[in-house]
Amino acid sequence: DYNFAFIFLTLLIQREQIVSVSFGAAQQNISQELIRKFKIIKPDLEIIQRFNEIVNPIFTQIKTLQEQTAQLRRLRDRLLPRLMSGELGVEGIKKG
Repeated sequence: DYNFAFIFLTLLIQREQIVSVSFGAAQQNISQELIRKFKIIKPDLEIIQRFNEIVNPIFTQIKTLQEQTAQLRRLRDRLLPRLMSGELGVEGIKKG
């Protein structure tokens, strides 16, 4: 099963080659036809399964960390104005 991670990483590694064959004056255009013609190595199923076992947990962790980062940004954006206005104080908060 050639999942998202395999295809994404394959295209990422070959990004420069893909972009070099893209076209368009003001904005480069990568058409579906161009992508369909692009050759991708297809490892056998056993290799793909092993790849997925290694890579899928990493992608899951990346997604989790991205969600946590977004949550922390939202929290910062809510707290910072209150701290700057003095509505919320920092007295009594332990350092480190």
